[in-house]
Amino acid sequence: MKLEAGEHEYVAQQYHPIDIVFSAGKHTAGNPFDLRFGAIFTDDRNTTITTHGFYNGQNEYLIRFSPNQTGKYLFVTFSTQKYLSGLSGTVNVGKNINPEIHGAVQVSAEAKQKFKYQDWQSYFALSFEPDWHLFKGYQSPWKGQSAVLIINGK
Repeated sequence: MKLEAGEHEYVAQQYHPIDIVFSAGKHTAGNPFDLRFGAIFTDDRNTTITTHGFYNGQNEYLIRFSPNQTGKYLFVTFSTQKYLSGLSGTVNVGKNINPEIHGAVQVSAEAKQKFKYQDWQSYFALSFEPDWHLFKGYQSPWKGQSAVLIINGK
């Protein structure tokens, strides 16, 4: 969901990302990617989340926020440019109603070798890592020798 920064009150669902767009108008000077920009979100429990924004092209900057709790979040922007600093708003977050969305993946508190979603559903990570040494010019001790792969004893 993309929201314009002119509106100061936003509605979101728990775990669903929202984009809050800030227009730079005619204030742009220099490389827009060098600008420091973000927002500090504070919830009802006084927990803060700092989210860094980015340049989105066409003189607009964007903050992508994915709330992990229901309730009200107040935000205030920070920036190296005055026109993007000190802007504020509210995000009212309702309960997640999509059973397929569980939030971000994080390390499990019970077992550090496991992962869980933010709603504590289990997450099974299956990955494959190729031998990157072959691609980075690593000098193998077997260089110049052939490797034989034996499958099913043949």
